[in-house]
Amino acid sequence: MNNDRATVQLTGADGKMVDLGAAGDLQVRNEGPVRPGNLAHHAIYVRDDLYSRIQDQPVQLRIDYSLTMLRLADSHAMSAIDDRQTISGVGRCGTKLNAGGTAIQASCIEAGKPPSCATYFLEYVSSGRRNPEIVRCSPDYRPIFALSGPDAMRRFGVAVPFRDPAGLGRFPVSGPLLRESRVVMRIYRAEDHFTRQVVIPDIRLRDWLPQSAVPEVNLQERR
Repeated sequence: MNNDRATVQLTGADGKMVDLGAAGDLQVRNEGPVRPGNLAHHAIYVRDDLYSRIQDQPVQLRIDYSLTMLRLADSHAMSAIDDRQTISGVGRCGTKLNAGGTAIQASCIEAGKPPSCATYFLEYVSSGRRNPEIVRCSPDYRPIFALSGPDAMRRFGVAVPFRDPAGLGRFPVSGPLLRESRVVMRIYRAEDHFTRQVVIPDIRLRDWLPQSAVPEVNLQERR
C-alpha cells in the first residue's frame, strides 16, 4: 500500500485548529502470506515552537490519507553478471558489476511508460538466500504516457549492493556467489485508490518520540 498524500490537523483543548500540512511518505508492504501485524512508522512534522508549547496538553490529531493498494503484477529474474534480456512491459534490461565492485547495476530502457513501482534483490539460486531488497516506488497513475524528456525512451535502474565499502556490514550474497546468483525484479501496479481518515481524540505529543530535524521536529509514535 502506498500513501499518495496525507495531511494532518491538530485541535487543542481550546478548539483552535492548527494545520500541520503534509506528513511524510509511507509505504506498508506485506510480501508473501498475510501477517496478523505489520508495523509501519509515519513521520508527522511539528514546528519546534509549537511542540514546546503544547507537548503536555491534550490534543486531537486528525490525519486524512489518500492511499493506493498495489499488487504484485509480475516478477522477472536476470543473472547477476552480464545478462541481457528483453522483458515484455519492462524493456531491454541488463546487469553488470558497478565500477566500485560493491553492487550489481540493473538497468532497463523502454520506449514508453516503464513500471513506476518495483523492488529488486540479489538471490543465490541454489539455496534461495537473498540480500535485503531495494525499493524504487514513485507510482505514476496517469493513463497515458507523458513525454517529459528529449525522446520517448525511458531509462531506469538500480544499484543492488552486495558489499559495504566501509566494511561495517556483510551481505548474505556476495563475492564468489555472484556468478550463481540473480537479480530479481518484482513489479507492482495499482489495484485500487481510496481514502481513509484517522482521528486520535486525546493524545499528548510528549508521549510520542521526537526526532531532531531542522527546522521541524519529526514525530514517530512510540511503540
